[in-house]
Amino acid sequence: MCGAGPAVAMLAALRELGPAGAELLRYETSGDVSGDYDRVVGYAGIIIGEPARPTVTS
Repeated sequence: MCGAGPAVAMLAALRELGPAGAELLRYETSGDVSGDYDRVVGYAGIIIGEPARPTVTS
């Protein structure tokens, strides 16, 4: 896994900070650009933050 260090750091921070929400902004692979899906690398943009609060409507 590329980026294992940052992923471990994020998990350690979340362990200290408590539950958090996550939002996947976008996921792509290198195959989406090159057209070659035999060997791909995946990329994800994720926002980690406060847990989402339920929307209250009246």
